[in-house]
Amino acid sequence: MPEPCFLLFYRSEGESVIEQLVDAARAATLRDTAQRADEAGFERIIIATTDATPFESLPGVEIDLNDSGGPFAPRLRAVLEGIDAGPICYAGSGMPGYTVAAWRALRLRVEAGETVANNLYSADVLATPEAAPLLSLPDDARDNGMALWLRDEADVEVTPLPRSAAALLDIDTPADLRILALADSDRSTGTKGFDLGAELHQLLLKTDVAAIRETGVVERALELLTERESEMLVIGRVGSAVWQALERETASRIRVISEERGMRARPDGQARSLVGFHLGAVGPEELVASLEELGEAVFFDTRPLFAHLDWHPSRADRFWSDAGVWEEIEHPELRAFTKAVANSRVPFVLGGHSLVSGGLLAAIDIAWSRWESSA
Repeated sequence: MPEPCFLLFYRSEGESVIEQLVDAARAATLRDTAQRADEAGFERIIIATTDATPFESLPGVEIDLNDSGGPFAPRLRAVLEGIDAGPICYAGSGMPGYTVAAWRALRLRVEAGETVANNLYSADVLATPEAAPLLSLPDDARDNGMALWLRDEADVEVTPLPRSAAALLDIDTPADLRILALADSDRSTGTKGFDLGAELHQLLLKTDVAAIRETGVVERALELLTERESEMLVIGRVGSAVWQALERETASRIRVISEERGMRARPDGQARSLVGFHLGAVGPEELVASLEELGEAVFFDTRPLFAHLDWHPSRADRFWSDAGVWEEIEHPELRAFTKAVANSRVPFVLGGHSLVSGGLLAAIDIAWSRWESSA
């Protein structure tokens, strides 16, 4: 079998300050991941990117530049054709918590003939000894749908990796970056499961992630995870593994509203959200007041809500909402919702799917590390 090729994809998308912050963190994570992949024994590392500038200093890495962007699947197809669709490890824009040992273990599994993904239903990492079936991906396919497509359409057995913060948390939103910043600042306490790379660590040292708006929202929410009399509300695409971790590894009482996992795969294409129905009926202020009665802190994957309400905010607006900076949001309904959340008496941590998967698992680890260091 040929040596597995390590694939990373990067697209610089942002013009706003908050998008540029997230993009810079993703680029730093990608550089760390490329270096770790090299140390893990991957002999060929390719970065497919719309902007080569952040990666010009990386030794021994091939840059596949296409500054026109375009859909993911045709771009992947072009890269795979260039390597004869042999064994690959696809890692998106990198995984901040994956260590050299983790990438090495993944390489060995591919060499043993296994196809492995970090999440069958929403894969950020996919390793397979035979990438040829991916040449038939539909043009509108997204990267996180590859593992499920291989299983269902190409009859490939895909083994999910054990669920952990390191295996599930990537940088999709400002909320993910804020959690990683807390993990990085707690390095001296030995935050379980996180060993951030040097590039991301340096960026977090130089960048005041909280400068966008420091409200202490995430820190306040984390404190409650270790308090026995507290109540926590989690909303969004929450999987059973995360739910079990919340029940098993936190001291607080947990209430979960899990909805619209796999919403992009719905046959009718229409997301439906209980929280969305309630917002439509009572408005943002009353919705927030209701949620305040259900938890002393709220972790909220807002994308199913947006889909239910047929909102299509820009990437910048989504990120400003995640950060609670409602004044910067152009989308009128999202602006009103975010303002109501920002004025809440309880902390709301807003984000996407990563927040209520790897983000929550990381939050649990950080919360207990902080509790132990203060005891």
